[in-house]
Amino acid sequence: PDPVGHAVEARLYAEDPALDWRPQTGVLHTLSLPEHVRVDTGFTDGDTVSVHYDAMLAKVVAHAPTRAEAVRVLADALARARIHGPATNRELLVRSLRHPDFTAARIDTGFYDRHLDTLTAGAPDPALACLAAALAEAAPAPGAPLAARLG
Repeated sequence: PDPVGHAVEARLYAEDPALDWRPQTGVLHTLSLPEHVRVDTGFTDGDTVSVHYDAMLAKVVAHAPTRAEAVRVLADALARARIHGPATNRELLVRSLRHPDFTAARIDTGFYDRHLDTLTAGAPDPALACLAAALAEAAPAPGAPLAARLG
């Protein structure tokens, strides 16, 4: 059969942009991506990312009728992913997928040479991200008995 639609792949790595993209190790407490994308990974919650293997956490693939839609679906899935553990390149991937040159398919091997500074500017502080995740996990569900008192 003839191919139908477009697929876009991103490779999620445990690497720290603040440390010159060095691989990161530690416990991967949570790795959860939306169900409407394909996720190829060998990790589950609680696994340890070690120095003995590649730092790639997952390949994430979105498929859609058009390239633009596949890019949007992948960017949204990565943005909504729950990842708690070592630093990752997720923010770089999301910003890359949403960059006007990328969405317009004006990309080549010099894309990061031209845009890396803006794509990594103001990257979130991993400690604040962990704090926000802990607060979100601890918050009662809407409609729970304590939700009205705390919210």
